[in-house]
Amino acid sequence: MLSRLVSLVQPRGIRAASTAANNIVSQAQIQSEPSKLLFIDGDRKTTYGEFVKRAGQYATALTEKYNIKKGDRVMARVSKSTDTAALYIACLQIGALYIPVNPGYTESEAAHYIKDATPSLLVTCNEDLDQVFRDRISVLNENRLASEAGSLNGIFGY
Repeated sequence: MLSRLVSLVQPRGIRAASTAANNIVSQAQIQSEPSKLLFIDGDRKTTYGEFVKRAGQYATALTEKYNIKKGDRVMARVSKSTDTAALYIACLQIGALYIPVNPGYTESEAAHYIKDATPSLLVTCNEDLDQVFRDRISVLNENRLASEAGSLNGIFGY
């Protein structure tokens, strides 16, 4: 599940800490080198171990607090960050579909994607703008999810 971790989760604006981060990363490598630097996001540095733990925390939050399960759709209209990458990996871990949507889309453009994808949850960086969708789906602010996830133990052994 984490075999293509880095090549799949390197959002623009976040750079990999080393050329090794551009290669395929196996779960065994993560476990053998948990303190190796994976991402640099501004002043924030994230190691392999920290990232996998964070993804596990997100998976716990999604399953235990928001009842997301295998096959559910999670729409992400979020900012670019290592937490966004962790949310993506968390969805993979639990078997949920991760649907990225550009936060710059207008309300009508976002409504089209929501109607088409029928997500169970919309994680957003602009809760005020996305309130209009509350009658159709659960809308959750990305910062609230990040905070809730940070207080939980990760699942899948991390």
